[in-house]
Amino acid sequence: MSWLEISCEHGTRLVFSCYTAELFPGRWKSQRSYYCMFFILPTLVCFRARLSVVLLLLPLFGCSQAPAPATCRSQLPPQQVNGTAACLLIAKDGVLLLENEQYLLSLPALDTTDHPDAQCALHQHIWHQTGINVEVGARLIATKKGLTIYHCEESAGLAGITHPFSTPDWTHASLAWVSRDPFALTIKAMANRDELIPLRDAFTRWKKTTTDSKKE
Repeated sequence: MSWLEISCEHGTRLVFSCYTAELFPGRWKSQRSYYCMFFILPTLVCFRARLSVVLLLLPLFGCSQAPAPATCRSQLPPQQVNGTAACLLIAKDGVLLLENEQYLLSLPALDTTDHPDAQCALHQHIWHQTGINVEVGARLIATKKGLTIYHCEESAGLAGITHPFSTPDWTHASLAWVSRDPFALTIKAMANRDELIPLRDAFTRWKKTTTDSKKE
């Protein structure tokens, strides 16, 4: 007997439907008759019962469909990057990086060679990959190997995380956000070893830029 169905609409709404035809075989002519029976219960009892079901089952279910695409957010006019564009997200104790199933770290990045607007493409990629809506800011560094790192900001409150923060199920990506000190990392910790030095350089550039702006 299936008595509860939970479906996600627009990523947030939970709809409950009861299927109870087998509960009283031969006594109820249709499911609709039982629905009438259900809803003539006192309002307070129904509310408490449904609330109890929500509180009990909410941690066990999640929406698997992606929300509507986030609007592109960038502080710069469109520009093309022939190579890889990446975001430097600042955390309380360093930077935010993505950790994969092998516990290797990487910058949130995208090959933007075929995209006329690198910043917008990077924003959309991070949204679909992690569910985090970032704002792409100023360019910090560009390497000879084609890696361009931008200072990005997020408003999801990840800057203070102390434990891995997993991406939502609808991204279908086995990734987690982690906070790391870039100068405490070694190349063995990186999924792409070529990212470590640029990561440190970008972080140093961001600190210098922030310090200079505070002096002004």
